[in-house]
Amino acid sequence: ARRDRTTAVNSATTAEAIYASLADLDIDYIRVRDNDTDAAIGSQPPGTVFVVVDGGTSNDIARRIYNAKTGGVPTHGDIEITINDSRGYPHPIKFSRPVRTPIFVKGTFRRRASANISSNDAAEKLKEAAIAYLNSLQPGDDVVWSNMFGPIMSAVQYIEVESLFIGLSANPTSTATIELDIDKRAQGLKANISFTDVTV
Repeated sequence: ARRDRTTAVNSATTAEAIYASLADLDIDYIRVRDNDTDAAIGSQPPGTVFVVVDGGTSNDIARRIYNAKTGGVPTHGDIEITINDSRGYPHPIKFSRPVRTPIFVKGTFRRRASANISSNDAAEKLKEAAIAYLNSLQPGDDVVWSNMFGPIMSAVQYIEVESLFIGLSANPTSTATIELDIDKRAQGLKANISFTDVTV
């Protein structure tokens, strides 16, 4: 996996060993989190290792995790593969694949007098910019409301964004950051994004 697309989270000996064992596979993205606390982190129970992998075959990934992890440390994830040790004893190995999380965006804008673009064209360009930004985020990247403005404003000249809301359901009314765990990845879909021209 390419180093610049791979992250070890809460690095510990087990996490680093798992990362190193997976890094040479044909994998687009790896996230490893070792929860060595007494409390759950999201859905991850305490005392477990959570591996999220995009790419590679499930059997190869499970075998590498088993060989690299510290004995007795349980794994967490929604995919379970049984790996037999040298004596034939089975060991369940769990990990996850990134799951797309649709993000809803609703905004209004105003065209300045100098804007040489139609209302419909401006709305379409704003949609495209929002979609491109959301789909550029990596697994585990939060959707930060304020970070939406740069890509949107650079898409169309001579407009002013009057309002902008984001959320996980239709007709969002929030500006709060959408926090995504390491097995979730933001997804921008045209049907979930709307911009309305309020120019008078």
